[in-house]
Amino acid sequence: MSATSVAIVSAGGAVLGAMVGGLVTGLIALRNTRIQARSQREREEAARREQRRDQQIEMRRAAYAAFLDAVVDVSNSCKNMKTAHFGKAKIEQFEQMLQAPMAKAFIMNRKLTVVRLEGPPAVAIKAEACQVAALGYYMALLRIAVAAIGSRRSGTLANEVGDRCKEEARMADVAEEQFVSAAREALGRHL
Repeated sequence: MSATSVAIVSAGGAVLGAMVGGLVTGLIALRNTRIQARSQREREEAARREQRRDQQIEMRRAAYAAFLDAVVDVSNSCKNMKTAHFGKAKIEQFEQMLQAPMAKAFIMNRKLTVVRLEGPPAVAIKAEACQVAALGYYMALLRIAVAAIGSRRSGTLANEVGDRCKEEARMADVAEEQFVSAAREALGRHL
């Protein structure tokens, strides 16, 4: 082979080698770009999932807190109800005092609906038990109040109640604690 042929073959080999090297480098760069783009999309999707999860937890927390506030309002209205005086002269005030917990119970029922929607079912079940216990306490007080009004005596509802609603009040407190525990569990302890 002549020197010219060797030079041409060497130059052709160098050019071909450069072209193959460039092609391989380009393919590797393209592959790396795709991997990086996929990785970026996965990170963005993970961030969106995390954001949605955080928003859902915040919505649940707000629903649970609103329901718990409503339960406490019913409980406080029942406690205030016990201070009501009854008798001929104060019957209107007494009736208003008896109606306040019912208005609070209506609000509690609306908040319970939101808790049911937000879930999970274990929390909704505890919320329903809490509602039933709070209403049970109110109804026990209401039965005593109606009997007191019918007796035509005067006094405070607390005097009439005595220890007769103690079990209902205890059940309401226990149900409230169980709801709070279930809510904390559902929220990962962030109530």
